[in-house]
Amino acid sequence: LKPLIGASLILFFLIYVVAVYLTEVAALHRAKADPRGASFDAVGQYYGTLGRSILSLFQSISGGVDWETTVDPLIEHISPMLGVGFTFFIAFCLLAMMNVVTGVFVESALRQGKADKDSYTVSYLKRLFSDMDSHRSGMITLEDFKQHLQSKDMRELFRSIDLDVSEADGVFRILDWNSDGSISQDEFLSGCLRLRGTAKALDVLVLMRETDRMFRVCLAEIRALQD
Repeated sequence: LKPLIGASLILFFLIYVVAVYLTEVAALHRAKADPRGASFDAVGQYYGTLGRSILSLFQSISGGVDWETTVDPLIEHISPMLGVGFTFFIAFCLLAMMNVVTGVFVESALRQGKADKDSYTVSYLKRLFSDMDSHRSGMITLEDFKQHLQSKDMRELFRSIDLDVSEADGVFRILDWNSDGSISQDEFLSGCLRLRGTAKALDVLVLMRETDRMFRVCLAEIRALQD
């Protein structure tokens, strides 16, 4: 939401600055023009006041009015150079600012989609763990893990982490963070979520596990020596 608000404020500020300039130019022109002439009314119709200028510019970039209609009075009655500047203004708003606003919406949609996918994945993993925990002990063993290797959900899990079911022993050891021969639901969820992605994620998780194991072994040795 913040990027959208920021982009909208920048767009409004740009419209405001250009509107102030065009209103001042139009006012100077109308001060010299004949109030009964076509030039007076043509310029005043779109740039007679600051509010009218802001509305005309916003309509020009949003499709509310054809921008050729709003630029013609500037070219015909004031200066062709204003037409050049107006063209650059339209091009910048359409090609730059509008793309930024569109990008914000797309990013927001992708972020929401990722959040929905993560929520679904957590629910899916909890259901899978519950299926494997036939004893309702809150823990699963290697035997429980292997018994469900041919289930649809388990095959889908291995496919999502880009591994084969033949590597079940290794995956179980990785998920068994404290090496007690069983996996809690928290260990299963956190481990599977970390394993999602490429094999690089698996390598990092293995390294983390081995580092933690070595740390605990070293700590136990130090305590034994102190005793």
